[in-house]
Amino acid sequence: MSTVAQFNFLDGGERSTNNTGYYTPLGLTLSGGLNSFSIGSFASQSYFESSTITFGSANLNWAPPNFSSTNVYAGCRMFNTQWTGDMEFRDLSGNPQVTLSFNSNGSITASSGPTTLGTSNNYLIFLNTAFYLEVHSVIDPVNGSVEVRLNGNPDPIINVSNVNTEPYNTSSSPAITSVSFTCGANQTNWSFRDLYFHDGSGPEPFNDFLGDCGAVLCMPTANYGSPGFTPVGQSNNWQNAADLPPNSSNYNTSNIIGTTDSFTIAQLPTSVYKIIGTKLFSYDYKANSGSRALQKICNSGNASVGGTVNYENTTPIVTEDIYVTDPNTGNAWTITGHNSMKPSYTVAG
Repeated sequence: MSTVAQFNFLDGGERSTNNTGYYTPLGLTLSGGLNSFSIGSFASQSYFESSTITFGSANLNWAPPNFSSTNVYAGCRMFNTQWTGDMEFRDLSGNPQVTLSFNSNGSITASSGPTTLGTSNNYLIFLNTAFYLEVHSVIDPVNGSVEVRLNGNPDPIINVSNVNTEPYNTSSSPAITSVSFTCGANQTNWSFRDLYFHDGSGPEPFNDFLGDCGAVLCMPTANYGSPGFTPVGQSNNWQNAADLPPNSSNYNTSNIIGTTDSFTIAQLPTSVYKIIGTKLFSYDYKANSGSRALQKICNSGNASVGGTVNYENTTPIVTEDIYVTDPNTGNAWTITGHNSMKPSYTVAG
C-alpha cells in the first residue's frame, strides 16, 4: 500500500446524521452540549462533499490516527456565524501549543500559551462566508514558527519564526497530536470540513501546504463482477455499501474467508483537476464471537493492493486506508485512473 507518513484527511463520507458514535473510531470526541452538534452543508464550493460538522457550545477534538509531530501542516474549510472560538493545535496532554483566534475585525491572531505571536490584517475573513485556512507550525522553544495562509494564496497572512511555540511540555513530547475547535457559550453555528493533517515528511505535495483543497465522496454505483457477500435490506450489494448513514438494516454479510465484493464508483466532478490521494473506508463489525477480519483492496488497472487487515469488533467501527499514488502506475492519480478504480473488500481471516 502506498501511503505518505502521517497524512490524514477528514472528509464528509465519514459523517452521518444523528449518529455521533460513527465519529468515535476516527478520533473525534465531543465535550459540552451535544444538542449543538449537527450536520449541515456549505452553500459555496458545493462540488466538494456536502457534509459539514456544525456545533455551538460543544468543543470538538480531532486526533488523526497515530499522528504525532513537532512539524505540522493543516488545512480546513470554515464557515462562522459568530466570532467567538479558537482553533488549537494540542499536544498529547491536551495543552494548546499553538492557537488561532478569530477576531471581530476580520483578523486572525496566532498565539502560543499567553504570548501573542502575530496578527493578520483586518477584514480578511467575514461572517457567513466560507474561507479555507492553512497553518504550518514548528513546535520548538527557540526556533518555533507559525505560518498561516488563506484561500490558497501562497502569500502568508501571518509568518513568524524563531519564537517559542512550546509553552507547555508536561507530556513526554511537545509534539502535536490533535486539533481542537473550541467555542464560547454563545457560539451558535461554527462549521468546518475538508480538514487535512500531515507532517511534511513525504514527497511533493506532502512536503508543503496542500492549498485550497477538499474531499469528494465517490460512492459505489454498481457491483463489479459477481458479488460474494449476501445482501440484507437492499437487493444489491452496492446499494448497501453506498448507504449513508450506515445502519443495522442494510448491509452485506459473509462468514467465508476469501469472500469478496467489488464495485464501480461514482465519477469525479469535472471541476476536480488534481487528486492528492484516495481513501477507502468502511463501517463494519462481526455479529458473533470468534475471530473475523476484513480487508479493503484498491484495484486499479492490473494492480490490486490490499490495505490493513482489520479484525472486527462486535461494535461497528470505521477503518480506512489511504492511497496517495495509483497502484497501477506508482504515480499520482489521474482523473481517468481514479474513475476506473474498482474498490473491494474481502473476508481476510
